Amino acid sequence: GNTRDIALYPPGKIVHLVKTGERSTCRDSISKIVTCCTSNSGYEYTPGWADNKDFNEIVVSPTMAFDHFPNRVCLEIERVAASFGIDTSLGSTESDCYQGESL
Repeated sequence: GNTRDIALYPPGKIVHLVKTGERSTCRDSISKIVTCCTSNSGYEYTPGWADNKDFNEIVVSPTMAFDHFPNRVCLEIERVAASFGIDTSLGSTESDCYQGESL
């Protein structure tokens, strides 16, 4: 048959949270052991503007699903906001990040 590639891009402006470091707490270490290193627990993220064309393909990694769980994304966005002095007192708590995970 006749195939055609159609370029698809996410709309709007994108703030990409890039893994830039790692915390070493007991909780994070246990989480990684229990999940065979597929948990993103303990990573530190740095925000940066991304171009829509940066996301023209999907890269699958062992932590991809965990990286995009809504409760984890929310918590990381709040950590970044707090680092800029934005009040996040009405947002998530650290324990929200671990709900549903058995440690």
